[in-house]
Amino acid sequence: MSGQRKRSSGDIVDCLRHRAYKYVRPLGNGACGETVLLNDDEIDEHLVCKKYCPSSGDQEELFQRFRQEIKILHKLFHPNVVRLYDYFLYPESNAGYIVMEFVEGLSIDKYLNQFPNKLEDIFVQMVRGFRHIASHKILHRDIRNENILVQNGGMLKIIDLGFGKMVHNPSDFDKSISLNWQCPNPLEFKERKYDFSTEVYFVGRLFERILGEINDDSFRYKKIIPDMCQRDPAKRISSFSDVLNEIQKCESLENRFDIAEEEFYIYRQFSDAVSDGIHRIYRSANYRANCADVQSRLDTLFERTTLEAHVSINLITDCFVDGGYSFYETKRVPAPIFHNFADYYRSCEKTRQRMILLNLQTRLDSLRRHDEKSDDVDEIPF
Repeated sequence: MSGQRKRSSGDIVDCLRHRAYKYVRPLGNGACGETVLLNDDEIDEHLVCKKYCPSSGDQEELFQRFRQEIKILHKLFHPNVVRLYDYFLYPESNAGYIVMEFVEGLSIDKYLNQFPNKLEDIFVQMVRGFRHIASHKILHRDIRNENILVQNGGMLKIIDLGFGKMVHNPSDFDKSISLNWQCPNPLEFKERKYDFSTEVYFVGRLFERILGEINDDSFRYKKIIPDMCQRDPAKRISSFSDVLNEIQKCESLENRFDIAEEEFYIYRQFSDAVSDGIHRIYRSANYRANCADVQSRLDTLFERTTLEAHVSINLITDCFVDGGYSFYETKRVPAPIFHNFADYYRSCEKTRQRMILLNLQTRLDSLRRHDEKSDDVDEIPF
């Protein structure tokens, strides 16, 4: 290493590896350019590449929008939101590429017309995805069927944040775009305003239209949709977190009289122990929403702690939270409390498991949240 200058903070580090992708086929064109399907031989995966090459319009404005999409996608990491893999920007020549996850599936309306039995599950996934976007102070602003895809396995993905906008102050809620909305405009448009409540409105209207096409009156959360679709924002559910709370209420009301007192006791003992042991959850963290995945994690931890007297808070929390949090190391959950809960969760059908997760998430939502880890924690964070 002699003869090499020691690097200091702020030095530019050049990445020497040259990446090459195989062209597969075109996918379409948009305001900022074309989108193609590529293959990465190294990981044997298809990827989507969006190339900046607008044919008309304000070149500088469109390039800034392209850069904004990169910044937005970089902040988002959620199973129901398309994932950014890489990007290449060449500002000196107003050129660039975005490499992202390839989502192969049907638009939400086409999927649900084929699989109406998936209405509840898809609705919950959609709300969770938009809640994640909103939690990062981002507006999607292009909510339509084609931008909400569902893969063959039933996983929903929100795509195309080309019109997305990061909100830093109240003035960022000024309505700056006019798309071809396929429903009556919300009343806040008269004040040239578009905020997170507006996103709730358009998601509600989109799902309302789908329900009308399917003509299925058995949708479990049908009472929530009219409250999302109120044109007057003062009468509307104002956030996706509130929509999820309403979903949880529906789940609880359906199951309240089916749950034995012993099951209530098992759940409350466990949820009290977990929430008492967590110091805070960071805004970048997400709740695990896949019931089968949570069960697998609980089963693995159950096997690892069968002979233990106590179970660490961080090992339990990791079964339910994907991302950063801090916990009190001195607090541990008695093994019987955890084992009883794991047995109970395993014995439940998927609907009941989802209700349990929603209740746990509501409990954890009451904890103090922070943008990033800081030094003002009582003990070492996880």
